[in-house]
Amino acid sequence: MKKIITVSAALALTTTAATAGDLDRSGQNITAIFEDGSYAEFSFGTITPSVSGADLDSSKKHTGNVAQDYNQVGFAYKMDINPKVSFSLIIDQPYGADVDYPTDGSNFLGGTKAYLNSKTVTALARSKISNTYSVHGGLRAETINADITLSGQAYGTPISSNGAAKGALNGYNAQLDRDTAYGYSVGGAFERNDI
Repeated sequence: MKKIITVSAALALTTTAATAGDLDRSGQNITAIFEDGSYAEFSFGTITPSVSGADLDSSKKHTGNVAQDYNQVGFAYKMDINPKVSFSLIIDQPYGADVDYPTDGSNFLGGTKAYLNSKTVTALARSKISNTYSVHGGLRAETINADITLSGQAYGTPISSNGAAKGALNGYNAQLDRDTAYGYSVGGAFERNDI
């Protein structure tokens, strides 16, 4: 596989190009469009992170593991339409969050949860200007849903010593229904085939 230096001059124009609060899991890779000939790939990964900490007050109560396991699936297909034009279809899960603070853990954040799931379909076309330069662009559809619960003393929900909420429940829950947005991607590339 040739090494590619991609210059995305119009990166700011792509959908959700700004940092997504560290929710980016895939980087929305488009390298399949640069493969030679017909090309297909399927990727699957299981991620088992471990993140824990402790409250900073005198209790020093431990959070337990707050990061949940998740799977990451992706697919890409590329075909040449003619020697200068190619097409690629990319499906991935670019953004996500799986955080769950157990109610019997941290007093400050116990019961806080955040789940976010996404799916993106990107259709790209690439046109070679020369053996060194090319431009690419296409359409993108992205679907996201989320469920967020803010709980614990940090959010006004007092937690008793046995981990149960007590008193007025001033926490917050937001369920964000599945929503789809459409956008586009535009960019260019400089390739050195001799590298």
